[in-house]
Amino acid sequence: MKKSILPALGALSLLAGCNFLDKQPLDTISPSSFYQSATDAEAGLTSVYDALQLNGTYGQDLLVMGNMPSDDCTSTNGDVNALEKIIWNATTNQVGNVYRSNYQGVNRANVVLKYVPTVAMDTARRSQIVGEAKFLRALYYFNLARAYGGVPLRLAPSESGAASDVNTARSTQDQVYDQVVIDLQQAIQAMANTQANRASKNSARALLARVQLTRRNWAAALAAANSVTGVTLNATFNSLYPAENKGSESLFEVQFAGNLDSGNLFADEILPSPLATYSYPKFCIPTAELLAYADTTRANGDRRWRGWYRRRQAAQ
Repeated sequence: MKKSILPALGALSLLAGCNFLDKQPLDTISPSSFYQSATDAEAGLTSVYDALQLNGTYGQDLLVMGNMPSDDCTSTNGDVNALEKIIWNATTNQVGNVYRSNYQGVNRANVVLKYVPTVAMDTARRSQIVGEAKFLRALYYFNLARAYGGVPLRLAPSESGAASDVNTARSTQDQVYDQVVIDLQQAIQAMANTQANRASKNSARALLARVQLTRRNWAAALAAANSVTGVTLNATFNSLYPAENKGSESLFEVQFAGNLDSGNLFADEILPSPLATYSYPKFCIPTAELLAYADTTRANGDRRWRGWYRRRQAAQ
């Protein structure tokens, strides 16, 4: 009898210790437990802005994917030859990068839109955060719709990683654009009139004009554009480019700087050494026709040439 009791007591002691030993992961935090304060809400919004500098957004490949099929660029890089010839597919690096990075931005925005409305904080700022997240989600979806046509339209965050949480049926391009318009209209109502280094009402109005122009909704595009035509312009063309200048003429900028060359990868994609750090074959190289046009504008005394090219030379 005693021999049978001892193993049973041992088993009970192991079971009793399970709750004590089983801890939630200490190296990660879930969104549901993260959003507790105004500081958390601001940090979440920062993560949505952060996706603007990813390689597949404005860090590199969105520019490449947009420019390479045009008549303005050529390439000596095998990775992007498919883009120049418009024979890309799902395995083309830039195609996957643009898709992935913009959806990262969408999902981060969806997380903010789910959790921030319940955070106890200043109601006016909370409303602005929601508006900025909707503006950014609209921008990411606008990029996706222009690049891929119809795409899955996810308006709630994918948090579990399960296939059922990620796999969403493809929406039509018009359905995506409809949601972009809704997000921008709501963002205009919620965002601040002006805000240094962040999106504002005029940012959303200008993007709405561009979306409607893309959709050939001419009257709606004109109405949205007219709402920002009263913005004060910079005094000179030259004053547009110094990083320290943040004039009202710029309605929204993706402001970030990396640790390469001029702060981004564009120099490495276009320029020869020693102006570029890396010596790999270039892409987005201006075509001979574009260079000839630039020479013509210089010969004609175009002030934009002096303002842009000479400033770049001085910086280098």
